Order: sequence, then C-alpha cells, then structure tokens
Amino acid sequence: MASRPAPDDSDQYHVRKRLRSASSLFKHNTKPTRSASEHPTSLSGLSATVQPRASSLAQRGTPARGSNHRPRLSQARNISDSPGPSTAGANLVSELSTKSKPGALGKFKRAGKTAWSGLEDALHALHITSEMFPPLQSTVGGVIGCLNVVEAAATHRGDYEELATEFKEMADTLSRYVGEFGPDGNNSSVAYIITAITSQVEHIGGKCRRGKGQRLLESVQDREDVIKCYRKIEELFRRLNMSLLRGMSHVDDARYNSCYSTTVKRGGCTPDTRQEVQKGLQQWVQNPNGASIYWMNGMAGTGKTTIAYSLCKWLEDNNQLGASFFCSQMSETCRNVNRIIPSIAYQLARYSYAFRSALCDVLKDDPDADSLDVVRQFEKLVEGPLLLAKKAMPETMVVVIDALDECKETYGVRLVLEVLSRLGRDLPLKFFLTSRPDPVIRRQLLSQGHYSPSVLHLHDIEESIVEGDITKYLKEALGSMSPPPSNDQIQQLAKRSGKLFIYAATAVRYILPNSGRADPGERLKEMLAASAVGTGSRLKHKELDVLYSTILTSAFDHESLEDHEVKTIRLALWTVICAREPMTIQALAPLLGLTTSQVLWALSSLLSVLHVSESGLVSTLHASFPDFMLDERRSGHFHCNKTQHNEFLAGHCLDVMKQQLRFNICDLESSFVFDRDVCDLEERIKQNISPTLSYACRYWGEHLRETRSSNILLKKLSSFLDNRLLFWIEVLNLTQCMGAGVLMLSHIHKWLSAHETSDDIDIKAHMNDARNFASRFAATGCSLSTPHLYISALPFCPRSSHIYRRYQERTRRLMNVTLGVNSSELAKLLKLDTGSENLCVAWSPDGTRIVSGSHDCNIQVWDARTGATIIGSFKGHTISISSVAFSPDGTRIVSGSHDSTIRMWDARTGVTIGSPLKGHTSSVRSVAFSPDGTRIASGSYDRTIRVWDVYIGVTITAPFKGHTDPVTSVAFSPDGTRIVSGSFDRTVRVWDARTGASITIPFKGHTHWVRSVSFSPDGTQVVSGSSDRTIRVWDAETGAITAGPFKGHTHWVTTVAFSPDGTRIASGSFDHTIRIWSTQTGTEIAGPFKGHTSVVTSVAFSPDSTRIISGSHDRTIQIWDAHADLTTVDPSKGHAHPVPSVVSSPSSTQIASSLDDRTTRALDAYHEAVIAELVKGHVDGVTLVERTLDPDSIHPISRSHDHIIPHRPWVFNQNGWISDRNIPLFWVPPYLDRSFPLFPHTFYVGPQGSFHVDPEMLAFGESWSQCYVHQ
Repeated sequence: MASRPAPDDSDQYHVRKRLRSASSLFKHNTKPTRSASEHPTSLSGLSATVQPRASSLAQRGTPARGSNHRPRLSQARNISDSPGPSTAGANLVSELSTKSKPGALGKFKRAGKTAWSGLEDALHALHITSEMFPPLQSTVGGVIGCLNVVEAAATHRGDYEELATEFKEMADTLSRYVGEFGPDGNNSSVAYIITAITSQVEHIGGKCRRGKGQRLLESVQDREDVIKCYRKIEELFRRLNMSLLRGMSHVDDARYNSCYSTTVKRGGCTPDTRQEVQKGLQQWVQNPNGASIYWMNGMAGTGKTTIAYSLCKWLEDNNQLGASFFCSQMSETCRNVNRIIPSIAYQLARYSYAFRSALCDVLKDDPDADSLDVVRQFEKLVEGPLLLAKKAMPETMVVVIDALDECKETYGVRLVLEVLSRLGRDLPLKFFLTSRPDPVIRRQLLSQGHYSPSVLHLHDIEESIVEGDITKYLKEALGSMSPPPSNDQIQQLAKRSGKLFIYAATAVRYILPNSGRADPGERLKEMLAASAVGTGSRLKHKELDVLYSTILTSAFDHESLEDHEVKTIRLALWTVICAREPMTIQALAPLLGLTTSQVLWALSSLLSVLHVSESGLVSTLHASFPDFMLDERRSGHFHCNKTQHNEFLAGHCLDVMKQQLRFNICDLESSFVFDRDVCDLEERIKQNISPTLSYACRYWGEHLRETRSSNILLKKLSSFLDNRLLFWIEVLNLTQCMGAGVLMLSHIHKWLSAHETSDDIDIKAHMNDARNFASRFAATGCSLSTPHLYISALPFCPRSSHIYRRYQERTRRLMNVTLGVNSSELAKLLKLDTGSENLCVAWSPDGTRIVSGSHDCNIQVWDARTGATIIGSFKGHTISISSVAFSPDGTRIVSGSHDSTIRMWDARTGVTIGSPLKGHTSSVRSVAFSPDGTRIASGSYDRTIRVWDVYIGVTITAPFKGHTDPVTSVAFSPDGTRIVSGSFDRTVRVWDARTGASITIPFKGHTHWVRSVSFSPDGTQVVSGSSDRTIRVWDAETGAITAGPFKGHTHWVTTVAFSPDGTRIASGSFDHTIRIWSTQTGTEIAGPFKGHTSVVTSVAFSPDSTRIISGSHDRTIQIWDAHADLTTVDPSKGHAHPVPSVVSSPSSTQIASSLDDRTTRALDAYHEAVIAELVKGHVDGVTLVERTLDPDSIHPISRSHDHIIPHRPWVFNQNGWISDRNIPLFWVPPYLDRSFPLFPHTFYVGPQGSFHVDPEMLAFGESWSQCYVHQ
C-alpha cells in the first residue's frame, strides 16, 4: 500500500482534535474504583473496560441506543469483569487533549464513521463470545482499548474506511467460530498469535506514555507507527482466523513457494526464458472466454514444474493466484491425491474473507468434510463456498496443480480431473494442470467434448526455441565460474540438452556441486569430452545418458578410490534405486551393514542425481535417473541389476529381523489392555522398532518376490518361519500393517510355487501355515490386543500346523485346548447375527468393512475384523434390499431394492446422497459401481439394464434390451468399458457400457436360470452360476466355454465370485454351502464350507484374497479363511481315561463328556445311568454346569469338600472376546458355542472341541509375558 503524503499543519490540527475525543472517551470509561468482581488485564497502560462509548458515538452521529435501536452488546450484558483501561493510559491521552479544539469529528466521512463503528460493534461481540477462552477475551479487550488511538491516526488516510472494514470481517468470523478454540485454545500457535497481538497493543500503549517533550502522535512517524502496529494486529487476527481451518488436511509443503520447494530445489524460469510459453499462459488467464482448464504436458525433464512455478509467481504478483498444489513423488503428503482439494480450499480461504466465512460454515456443520471422497470434497470445500462468496471474489482466479502424474493413486487422479472438468466450469476459477503425457490423464481431460481444455505439448515446442532458453539458463547458472565458460562451451551444453531442461539443470549441479570441492573447469571439460555409452543407447535418451554416465564416472572411477570404496558407493546407490520407499541415512546404514558416516560419504559424490531432504530421506532427484540405471543398454557397466540387488536386500532384511526382532518388542505390561488403549504406544514403537526394522518387516517379501530362488535365501526364510514369525507379526500388528503382511505371505507362497524344487516342498507348506495363521489373526478381533497372538491365537491353532508345532513348545501357562472341529468350522473366522434374512453382502475396497442388505429393508455396515456394527441402519427403501456395493474409493454405497429404486448412501454416516434413482418398472435385482466410480449399472426384473450417472442421477443411455426374462445379475469389466449380465432366460450377455450395444452373441449353455455373473480381474473371462447346479467360465469376447461346467453343489447355485488374483472362484448355493474352485481346471479345491443353515445368497472374496464373506437367509453373515487347511479333524470314537467335567448341549438333549484323552462324545440325556456315572466322576475344584430342559435354569456349581460355591459367569462378546467386568480376558474362535455360559475353572466341552481355563495358572494380565520361554 502506498504511503499517504505528510499532512499539512491543518491536518495535524484536526488530528490533535480527534485525540481529545479519544482522551475524553478513555476518561469516561475509567472507573475510580474497581469492584472485587472485576479482573483487569494490563496491557502496559492501555486497555479498556468494554462498555458503550456513548460520548464518542454521539459525536460521530451514531443514533442513540434507545428502545427503538439495537442496544450495544455491553449494555445488554454485564461485562464489568472485562479488561479495562489503566488510569495512567487514559491520563496520557487526556493530557494531550488540552491543546486540541473540538469539532474535528464533523469532517469525517460518513462511510468511514460507519466502518469504524461497525468494527467496534464486531469487537464487542467477539469480546462476549470469547468468554470461554479468557486469553482471547483479554486480548480483544486490549484491542478495543486502543481502537480510538488507531482511528485518530488513520483519520486522514486514504484507506481510512478500508482499515476498519477488513478487520471487521475477520472479527465477525471469529465471533461465530471462537468456540472451536476450546477453553485452552486448539494449539500452541493460537497462544503465540494472542501473545503477539498483546505485544502490538502494548506498543501502541507505549505511544500513550511518551514524555511531555514528545507529543502523542504529533509527528507523521508516530501516526505511521500506530498504523503499522494496527496492520500487524490485523494480520495476526487473519492468522487467528486461519487457525480455525488448521484441522483441515491441507499440505503446506505443496504450495509452490513453500519451504519444501527449497528442499527439492524448485524454482522459476531464468529471466527472459520460456517467454512464448509464459505469454501464452498469461493470455489464457486474462481471456474471460478461454477454457476453464489448461493442460500443459511434456516428457520428463522438459521444465513443466519450472514453468508452473513462474506462472504462480506472476499470478501472485497480480493477485490472481487462488491456490497451488505441487505434487511430488518424494513426499508422502504431496503425492496424496486426497489432500489436493482440502489444500486448495485452505489457500482460497487465505485469499478471500468471504470464502473463508463460507468454508467455516461448512466445517462447522461437517468437521470431517475433508475426509470425504474427492468429488464430495470439491462440492463441500470448494464449489459450495465459492458459489456463496462468488460476488465478493475476483472474476479470474487460477488454481495451479503441478505434476499430477506423480500422485500415487491413478483412480484418485481421474476423480480430480473429472470433478474439475464437470464442476469447475461454472466457478470463478481457472485450473492450470501439468503432467507427463499420461494416457489416463489424457483420456479423462480430452473426453469432455465442448468443455475440453486448452492443451500445450511442451515437448512439441521447436528445439531451437528451447535451446535458446537453455542457453540463457546456462549462462546465468554458470556465470559464477572463474573463468566463466566460453560461448562455445555454453552452446555445446545447450545443444546436448536438446529439449530437456533436466539435462541442463543436472549438468549445472555436476559442474558446480554444493560441496565446492570439485574443479568446475575440469568437470565442464569432462562433460563436453564425453560421448555416448555403448551402441545400445536409445537415440531419444542419448544426451541424457551421456550426462548420467559422466556423473557416475566421476563418482566411481576416481583414482583415489579403493575397490571396497567403489563397492560401498555402488551399494548405497543401488539401494536408493531399489528401495520401496525413500529411507533416511540412519535407516539405510544398518540395512547395508555400514555406518552412518560411510553412507553419507558414499552419497556425497552422487548429489547431482540424488536428493537428501531436510528430514534425511534419500531419493532420486528425477524419475529419469532410475530409468537409466535399470536399463543395461543405457547405463552399461553402471547398470543396477534389479534381480540381484533385490536378492541382496531381501537377505539383509531377513538379517535385520534376526538381529532386532524379539518377544514383546514394545514391552506391553498387560494383556487386559487393547493396543489402542495403550497411552504411550506410539512412543514405545518409536523407541523399540527402529526405522530399519520397520522397513525390513514391511518389505522383505517385496524384495524377495523380485529374485530367483537361492539356497541361501531359502535357509534364511526357513529360519525366519521357525523362530521369528510371531515376533514379526507383533511388529506389523502394532504398526497397523497386518493387511500388507498377510498379502506379502500370499505373494511369497506363490513365489515359492513358481520356483518350486524338491527341496522347497517343506518350506512351501510352512509358508502356507504361516499365511493361514497370520490371516486368521488379522481378520479377527484377536488382533485388537497384540499379547493375544500368544495367549489366544496360538492355543487355537490347528495341531497339524507347523506354526503350532514350532512355537507351542516355547510357551507355557496357556489355555488347554483340544480341537474337535470339522474343516468348515475351522475355516470360519467370524459370524455375525444380523436379525434378518441377508440377501446381499459386499466388501469395502480396503477390506475393513462389510455392507449387508436384508429382507427387512435394512442396510448395515460392519467392522470386518471385530464384527461390531459401524452404522446400524440405512433407512429409505420400502421393500427388501436385493443388492449392495461399495464405490471404488469406499466412500459411498449403492443399493438396489425390490421397490424398483436405487439409492446411494454416504458410507461413513449412512445419510442418503441425492434422490432415489427411478426408472425401472420392476424389482432391481443387481447393482454395481463402475471402476472409476462415476457410473452405476443396474439389472431388473423388467428385463432391462440401465447405466446411471452417479452425480446427476440420470441414465446415460437408453435401457439395454435383449434379455427375454428378468435380469438377475450385472457387473462391469475391470476397465469399465463392458457390462456382463445374467438372466432367467438362461443366457449371459456382454454389452458396451457406453452405448448399450450387444458386443457378442448371447452365451448359451446353462439349462436353467442364470443367477449370478462376474468378470475375471483381467477382463478376459466371465463366470456364471445357475439353477442347473453348475458353474461355467466363458471367454468374454467369443462366448466359448473355457472351463466347466463345475459340478458339486446339490442345489441351485445362487452366487459366484472371482478371487482378486483370478485363480479361484467361490460359489454359494441353496444347499447351504460355499465351495472354492480352480478357475483353470474346474476342480473343487476347498469346501464345502458348512455353517449356514439356510440358502447362501451372496459370496465375495476380500480384496486381499485371504477371506470369503457369505450372507444367508439364516440371518447370519459369516467370514471364512480362504486358505484354510480343510483336512477334517475327526473326534475320537471313545474314551480311555475319564476327566471330571461335563457340559450339556444347547438343546439339552445331549450331554457331552470330556476325558483325559481330550476327546468328546455325545450321550443321550435320558440314559440316566450314563449321566450318573459322569457326575460321579467329579473331583474338587472343577466346575460342573447343570442345565435342565428349561433354558433359564442354567447355573454353575463348584464342589469343594462338601461346599457348593457359586461363580459369576464370564461374558462372551460377538467379536470373540471373553470378558469379566469389561476386562478382555482372552479370545476364542467363532465356531465355539456362544450361547453357553463360561465360568472360571471350567472345562468347556462341545462338538467343536474343548478348552480349560484356570485363571490362577494362566499367564495373562500383568503376568502375560511369562507365557513365552526365551530360547
């Protein structure tokens, strides 16, 4: 803001008069005495009791507050305990008033007076509403106290009205949302801001305490100092406003000029370069009729980010930069596509008060709006507030998103592009996007028809133009050399760079390293003297390959290096190339068996191509370098052999785990506490699980998959399974990585199968047992408490399992368990009682939740691990639910119903999204989301298929017609281009998802209704299940049968599903069973899983292929271990030695006896002689549970020396936990009968097996760590 010219004498005269009015007010509000209830807060002599400024308001022409006017807030409420002015402060102002003359207020502009009066009202309101936050209330009181001094200093400024208006808007917003701070403020930054505001108020107070030799605000400097303080207060209030939005998941590092931009060496174009490109972008910004999206794409190294940076700088200089988000594959947060929209909203809130206020309204109603899916994020956080604040926003603001291709989720990127294209076109925003020429991005952006974006292919710019720009860059960047490079040398470098700015930038970093230890002149000569490496170099990479080869030659082929030093450099470099995520130097060193100083030294000569962040994470500087290193034709003898180095890393990961894993690694004190309730768990993890161990535990299998089988690796793997598997599971469970761990074991099992030799058979079987054990633990409530890996999971592990045989001998004082279950029961992981017939079930994309639809019109969401209800009921449909599905991002649920409608729901809240989709004229039998989440397919008994736009709720094309009977099932192909359907007309059809045209002839072969269809994960096959009791697999293009018919079910097949890897098919039937089939051979490889007592209506594999979910008319949902060992465990036919315990069956018609040989047998309850004999065998200290035909007359007794002692029963929870007074004691599998009470000292005996719990002997609670015997 330009400074106002110094006022003349007349101006100073009026200012002095204005100050007399301020002095009068201070005197008016100063009380000679203060009651005990008042709590003054001194601000170095300048503060104010927040009361009406009646005399001042009257002078300014403000109507008196009477019965016809709104009372001042301080009149409406007693706030005498608010901060007030000190007498000294008032007297200092009063002292100056003796030299002033009255009447100056009449010269003030009416608009200015209104603005300052409005500001005063806003601050009074804020003072009252901030009562629950005393630090802020005190500070606001101080600002009110100095307001007259500021107003006096601003009286004759051109921005007199503006100074008050902007501040008022912020005070209004704070007044509405001050409750968000809580009684102590929401973070330390708020306290800092309040302290800083207080400091500025005190500075103004200092002006009031100046000595008699220096008149208050007599000089221009005095007045400017006061205004500077006021501006600082205003800015601090702006920051206080923004702190209301700090809870949003925005990314500060993603701003174009953030601190992180310095870390990654991001900057703008060299002056006078890229002028044509920048001019074109500026013209697009200023053209009101231009496209709302501009997409600049180019191959790696063409300077996209640099141009985007320069555009941001120009936009910011012209007050047109709404927001910027620079994606970076080197930053976890900057490559998270779900953080883009919240970051844009946050920056727009900084840009506009009006937008900020509207956004605060959204967040007040929905504090978690930033955690929604990308589409709803945009609708709530950007579109809604922008439309409300549109009139107060500039006409042309630009949002810049750079390097979209570096985001880790392709699907999320597609959603961002879709929402910008569809919703962004009607907003006062333009969007500038950059990326490589990625086909997904290209297809999404260029499919918008009339609304397609402006496009610039950066790599298509004439090479001569780019070369000129690179020449200018090189001259400036190398200008500090002494002597500077000649024009000829610059031209040679520019020529070699071609169109790749990355070549020029990398060359500069090599010639002028940050270390300053190299000879720039010699390095320049070496680079210019270098030639292409080998004859296999591809022409398009030739010059870049020469550059990288030169840099590596300098690092590796130095005469002073010993052979072991060259090996160290190579080891460090190759590890950075092959690492699954950026690692710190401290994590790299132990993994490589080196010291931190050795790694630092090794990397120091490679900083031209590697990047070390401020946090120490090491990564490649540009994506083109790993491409070079992994291609032997390009890198020659510098080549990183990916297979060999992954073998090295896999072995070293296993070595690290051998050295660092241990029992109870985080020293958990009690097994009675769930992991989530351990208050300092994060700190324990940090102290006990090193970054190196964390990396090794998460990625050893990923490295192993990239290798060939070797005896050394197999021996290490076998040792790991035999000695450290449970310790490894500890680490993964504590760090919330069990899902990835189970998937890793599945991958290694496949790797072992692919490399199987005669020596590998045992280890493959052991790996299968490990996978099954880990999968069961991860999928159940047992994993809520890591100690129960030993206390509960291990005792219930099948006795034939290698895991049980290896680890049971190292434990003691655990439950005494005997399994008598059949294969189906052993496979069961969880059983949910839903209260109504379940007609459909589906997994969430991450495998953590289950959605079910039932006959009573109810939709519910469940925790897939614990069985707990997450959302109890979605209400809306009027007839039973026939089909449900999660959206690909897990944020929405679609349901189809026999009421002929389709509804969408918020998967987090259960709230309906939009209106019901209506169009079908009969029951909707099946619904499915498209892979990109933008469409829904539905099949109906009206014989048609419809495809709906999820955003506007209308059909995209006319109904697909062809089936002659009701449509029972629909599914999208993995690429979203086709839809498969099955029908009661006994055919399967494949359709074009866009046009509705039939792609192939109907697939015929079934002899009865087709009830279920699905695409294979690769889209090449279709599976169908039929009422003819068979399953068939078809070629998706030709309709030829590729496998089947699969036969085994004894009744109608109701449901079929492919496993995510395409190797297996699950089926459910009217015969109450689930079976698993080999896709290739059609053989039944698992099952039948028996547990349901009625029709199985729906089956589905979990996303990681480890579990199968089934729904049934028996009112249960059951989850099964897809890899269970289904060898039947036969109970013994008789007893050898009696044990003193009995329990009755739930039906009370049988009594089971448990004997020393740990087997069970059922006896007729009416054979009194047998019962008498069983009771006769009772001994002291063991509980007998008596149960009559009356189910309510269950009671335990314990006989001890002729005394009968009652016990309080323990509680069985649905998720498997047995608790006593809400303390989790231990966990049991879902196949145990939960209807029967359990008591301390009881032998539980049932058809599934037996177990004995003796609390006095069991190692649990605070003694749980005694269960493991260290070897």
